[in-house]
Amino acid sequence: MTVLAPTATPTNWDGIVEEHYADVQRWALRLTGNPHDADDLTQETFVRVFHALDRYQDGSFAAWLHRICTNLFLDSVRRNGKFKVAPFDPDTHNLPDHQADPAWHYETAALVGRVGEALRRLPGQYRECVVACDIEGKSYEDAAATLGLKVGTVRSRLHRGRAAMRSDLS
Repeated sequence: MTVLAPTATPTNWDGIVEEHYADVQRWALRLTGNPHDADDLTQETFVRVFHALDRYQDGSFAAWLHRICTNLFLDSVRRNGKFKVAPFDPDTHNLPDHQADPAWHYETAALVGRVGEALRRLPGQYRECVVACDIEGKSYEDAAATLGLKVGTVRSRLHRGRAAMRSDLS
């Protein structure tokens, strides 16, 4: 078997990593729920990308990276039999500033905990769609490309995942 040398040069490879590292790291953290596992998953993702760069075809490079990361994660889940998602962190999202309202902080912290637990209880196929669209803010099309699904499948899983979370939170 002949192994093809990657086409990335150190200069443009550094640019690829610099441009996409934080996004892949955040995605890996959402998938694994653990910073150490996310670091490992991110590193493995970029190793795979480096070796597969010559096979990349036109399309969304970010979606291709996320798909590789997701596939590596799912392979790990199949091997180890565990699947968890990092809790929702309101500090990393654009939420209104209610510094002067302690009751709002208390209610938000309680809700964030409940939402995180409801998210963890979702079946994996629904959870990955909810994470992609509702937490990462991806469009249906981007989520479909990232997850390797059809847009209709993403929409239906997202609908079912949201319904299950609504039911769990009520």
